[in-house]
Amino acid sequence: MLYRLLDYLKFYITATNQHSIHSPFVYNYITKCIYKKSYLNYSKAHQVLLKSIAYFDSKNIKIADQTTYHVLLQNTTNLNLDTYPIDLIYEERLNSNELLSCIEDPNMMHNDALLFIPNIHTDKKKRDLWKTLKNHTRITVSIDFYVIGVLFIRKEQVKEHFKIRI
Repeated sequence: MLYRLLDYLKFYITATNQHSIHSPFVYNYITKCIYKKSYLNYSKAHQVLLKSIAYFDSKNIKIADQTTYHVLLQNTTNLNLDTYPIDLIYEERLNSNELLSCIEDPNMMHNDALLFIPNIHTDKKKRDLWKTLKNHTRITVSIDFYVIGVLFIRKEQVKEHFKIRI
């Protein structure tokens, strides 16, 4: 319990909002998508996911979590599950070998693909995996929202890491 409290305080002190973001891509994503008012009654992680699917018009999605799968079915249409190349992965179980193989293979995850990892601060194992994934050479943008982490594959972008309060 104390670990999570200290971790959250550390995140809160070092995190920013849209005013200190100098990347146009991330600034637009934060202001036009994430900070947009939502009337859905879901967790923050699910709200970030649903808003992002709409904002990026993601069609080919890989979801391992049944709860998230049902949330998507209730709120989105025209999704292709487990169709390659993948536009978006939402990974709750965190199989690091599977995630790394998806990231490394351009036939599985194309440029402009997203990877969502919920609860990246719940324990040391998840935080370490988050650090490993965000430092991967194909990942150029990572955003830590505390409740969920988002990784982007964007070859045209310089590698940057953000901590954003939502």
